Amino acid sequence: MYNTVECYDKPADIMDKMETPYVEMSKKEHGFISGLIRDHRPEKVLEVGVAGGGTTAVIMNCLNEFCPDARMYSVDINEECYKRDGKQTGFQLNEIREYLPNIENHKFLLGKELPCVIEQIGSNIDFLVLDTVHIMPGEFLDFLCALPFLADGAIVVLHDVSEHCRVNSPYGYCTRLLLCSVTAEKYYNLDEADDIRGFFNIAAFKIDQATRNEIENVISALSVTWQYMPPESMIENYYAVYRKYYTEKQLLLIQNIVRRYRYIEEFAGVRKALLKEVDCYDNIYIYGAGYNGKKLQKYLKRKGYDVSGYVVSDDHYAKEAEKYGEQVRRISDIEKLDKTVCLISILDEGIKERLDNAGIENIKLSAEFLRLEI
Repeated sequence: MYNTVECYDKPADIMDKMETPYVEMSKKEHGFISGLIRDHRPEKVLEVGVAGGGTTAVIMNCLNEFCPDARMYSVDINEECYKRDGKQTGFQLNEIREYLPNIENHKFLLGKELPCVIEQIGSNIDFLVLDTVHIMPGEFLDFLCALPFLADGAIVVLHDVSEHCRVNSPYGYCTRLLLCSVTAEKYYNLDEADDIRGFFNIAAFKIDQATRNEIENVISALSVTWQYMPPESMIENYYAVYRKYYTEKQLLLIQNIVRRYRYIEEFAGVRKALLKEVDCYDNIYIYGAGYNGKKLQKYLKRKGYDVSGYVVSDDHYAKEAEKYGEQVRRISDIEKLDKTVCLISILDEGIKERLDNAGIENIKLSAEFLRLEI
């Protein structure tokens, strides 16, 4: 069931007092959050994902009007604002502290993962704003972490639920998927869209017993394609919370999903084996400067390896050299280099033979390896 919310714009006026008033939420999105606060009067608010802190300031201003004794906690994994070099995360709130009589009710928890501080924040959270990476597993991990600490009737706000509809963000479906998979009464922004199947970009839902009873639907949706693999230490921090507050069956479901993506990430040891093999060489080249070659170069760079350049056939050299400059070499350009390996990123069977004949050590990557997202 979807319900609409009458927006309340006044709390966003606090942004006029900021030195740097830019935020990543629109006026209508702030009005949606403020309307929810006006209607539900929370006593304990948790914000996960802070950035500059403009939205934090709007929420605090709205709380000051409707529930001035409410406490608010703002958690962000970054101590420095990810879009403002040299600025602390949440700096915009600090710019207008003097205008908020309730400012002492706010606390930043920066440079922290949510599972590391959720027990410190404690239970009976009745308003949660999730606004982090928007790609899987992102907000799913944080929602599952926060749910045991949410009061019945708590409102959960999700931002950028239409991120995936942008041309440059096809994988930004995390919050929309969470919204669709959770069992709850749901809210969207009446001022932002005239059709709930449309492109409203902020939404919310209310926690009730059905949300908890049907949480395995959310866990199932967690299996939808991940776009990054959190570090093992971070996953263990989430597990520490899940072990305490979820059943053994639910924990096992989550662990099985994580194991699957760890398997994909490492490709059953094939990637590790490749990296171990290229460790023996001073110069790494990639045969093929196309899509697979570029993808492989980015993967190696992420793992700390510098690619010396790309190798192409003589008949493609002029065209590719014009496009990529000195990065592109002919086979004859590299055949006399010592401690050099050429990774073959295209499926032409004749390439390996040509490199072998030229005396160039090479590794032919499988079609399965190249198909895998790396």
